[in-house]
Amino acid sequence: MRTAEFDKILTAGGADANAKLSALNATYSPERDNQVYEGMVANMQQSPTALADARAFVTSLRKDRASILLGDIGRSFLYILLAGALIFAFAKKKVSATILMIGMIMLTLIDLLTLDSKYLNSYNYDNTDSYEQDEFPIRPADQQILADKDPNFRVLDMSGGDPFQTSNASYYHKSIGGNHAAKLGIYDDLAANQLSGNPNPAVLDMLNTKYVIQRQGEQVVAATNPGALGNVWFVKNVILVTGPVAEMNGLTGLNTRDTAVADKSFEAAIGQYSPADSSATIKQTKFDFDEITYQSTANAAHVAIFSEIFYKDWKAYIDGKEVPIFKANYVLRGLNVPAGAHTITFKFEPSIFYWSDTLSSATGWVLTALILFCVFVYWRRGRNGITQSQNDVRA
Repeated sequence: MRTAEFDKILTAGGADANAKLSALNATYSPERDNQVYEGMVANMQQSPTALADARAFVTSLRKDRASILLGDIGRSFLYILLAGALIFAFAKKKVSATILMIGMIMLTLIDLLTLDSKYLNSYNYDNTDSYEQDEFPIRPADQQILADKDPNFRVLDMSGGDPFQTSNASYYHKSIGGNHAAKLGIYDDLAANQLSGNPNPAVLDMLNTKYVIQRQGEQVVAATNPGALGNVWFVKNVILVTGPVAEMNGLTGLNTRDTAVADKSFEAAIGQYSPADSSATIKQTKFDFDEITYQSTANAAHVAIFSEIFYKDWKAYIDGKEVPIFKANYVLRGLNVPAGAHTITFKFEPSIFYWSDTLSSATGWVLTALILFCVFVYWRRGRNGITQSQNDVRA
């Protein structure tokens, strides 16, 4: 239903197309296949066959998923049958406990090896120099960027066409482009609307894009972007808008150094603040994949914009106390930082991971207890059998 309505809106066009798309989002929440389809259409909007090509791709994707799922189900069912046959044979005393254990271990190993080899096999092992030379030959532009010892910047590679359809730059640099099957929807939207074709300079600045790799004739060079805003900065004003379309459109012509745009739903998280001045400072002091730390000093409450992607499982703490994060400039994180000197920490704390980890640990302990109990029962029966035999001999 959503795809049919999306196609109608796109085919009809018109000045109210964005408003219709916003209404469509409110009526039908996009699922993963919708995001893939609509993202491809946006990236191929200049092609007359964009809709047909995107639809064919999604159809093939669904067939591949079904084929992989059925294959895995069949393989799992086969191992279950073999394990069940071993247990049945043991119960009927056709095989010994030793054969049962060896058989179960062998089935488990074969299952793990055949599955794991899909992800890690002989193709994953190669000499580093040979691999880099064949797959990612380093260019003078890459060497120029790697000479910069500041770790806190990103790179946009425009030398090979669409930077969001190739991941070569990501091998050497923190890239704002790249292509991956698993994409955050909000970032994919930003790429399609603000970074494809002629990238919006203000958006490049807020993404802390310090270098742009591009072609000059036959050469590939790295040009410095002096407007890169760094990994965090204070703003003077936050513009509130309604809906994702207005938020995306608000980035066009926006002075991201001084102003941010956010949806009205985050008004409470933004709170009361004063326009930032030159006396206020904020900087990153530690970066890790699941924890980032900043230090701030200000005479009044200011709004800080962090050049990190907004995601629900990132939590913010000021001096150890959790505070709400708001989504700024469509993809970034924003925070109301109170007056004074503070330590700000972002932690990646996915609730599903901690819940699954707890459940896995509990299950592991239960299985260990069951195994120990079975060993005890087996040992006890053997001991009772020996005692009975000794009594029979005495008798």
